[in-house]
Amino acid sequence: MAKKHEGSAVGIDLGTTYSCVAVWLDEHDRVEIRLFTMNKETKPLLLLLLSLMIK
Repeated sequence: MAKKHEGSAVGIDLGTTYSCVAVWLDEHDRVEIRLFTMNKETKPLLLLLLSLMIK
């Protein structure tokens, strides 16, 4: 039988266009997608790599 661990787990999906965050809720025994501003499940993604821009 698998051991049950208590605590939090967070999953972050950094997609090519949108991103989202999911959190494991022990008290409800399920995963919940967290809402961003304006009740959206996904957020447009902008990833800036500054080291590539510095010459």
